[in-house]
Amino acid sequence: EKETGALLLVRGFATCGMFVILGRTNGWRFNKKLILAVTFSLAAMSLFGAAIHTKLLFILFFFGLGLIHACAYNMSMFHGISGALKRSRRAGIHETILALGSISGVVSGGYLYQRYSFSTTLFVIGIVSLIAFVGECVAMGVLSQRNVV
Repeated sequence: EKETGALLLVRGFATCGMFVILGRTNGWRFNKKLILAVTFSLAAMSLFGAAIHTKLLFILFFFGLGLIHACAYNMSMFHGISGALKRSRRAGIHETILALGSISGVVSGGYLYQRYSFSTTLFVIGIVSLIAFVGECVAMGVLSQRNVV
């Protein structure tokens, strides 16, 4: 627990670095496979995190989380407001939904962590992320059949 600040710093540097890369590239925009890859990566990284116990692996874990966080946030913000006539309104809705997700995540994750363990918390995040991944796959399949995406 005394290394928590350093691990969050690693995650922060990874997030910032990925934001710079995403800001200088265009290939990620409207890339359905990349959207799915980010969700699957979160699931895989969380399940990996549930099984690790060494400092080096935790450093790699938090670095990976930083990369995933930047990709997910950047894509959700871009796709959330892309093409909207009232972008500031849409951005406000986007940020409100993210804040509600953060609040519910902190409460439920905190409960799991206090009641069980960090590994259990990560395992649950991994399972929920896998469910989200399957839901995204199904939604993209249905929308593709309707020529919406």
